Amino acid sequence: MTFGSVVIMPNLSANSTELLSMTEPPLFRGHFQTEDTVVHDSNFTALIAVSAKPEVIESSRINVEPLSEVMRRLELGSAHIHNFRLAARNARNMNGKLELLEKTVSGDGLDLANALKGSNMIVSVPMKPVKIRDRPKNLNHTGRLEDFTNQDILDLIVFYNNDFGIVLEDDEEARRKKLLVFLTGSEELKQ
Repeated sequence: MTFGSVVIMPNLSANSTELLSMTEPPLFRGHFQTEDTVVHDSNFTALIAVSAKPEVIESSRINVEPLSEVMRRLELGSAHIHNFRLAARNARNMNGKLELLEKTVSGDGLDLANALKGSNMIVSVPMKPVKIRDRPKNLNHTGRLEDFTNQDILDLIVFYNNDFGIVLEDDEEARRKKLLVFLTGSEELKQ
């Protein structure tokens, strides 16, 4: 069985050996090997150090996470950073075309959308599962806030697994305003 440790840091221009020497505590020196174990993303670099000596890791009391969990957290962090940039751009362009954010909550929002639908609305079941960092593709809209219908907003609730703070009593204009808060990250719009 192989054990490992993951170090996540902002992007650096260093190779895996330099990263290991910068991040490896003295206790681990000589116990870890790196073999193509640097994962790059536009925002993060993850060094995955692998050890065949579990006693080294157990004696140091570090929390070892499965690689899939680390990669999920990297994806989620990248989505949040990208969404921050998109929301800032949307806040500067509220009267123009709004860009849809990346998904950051796993699962679908079918239950949320069903609780908010009107009597003449249909909640669409996603054709295929969506993943973290996906963006909605099949909405028939211009991206302008006033063009989002109740149906579009329900579809986004299902996609994002987020109700945007909408309650059943909200009319279409109130729903659009809450969607705008989500797309811009602007808390001032809530008042």
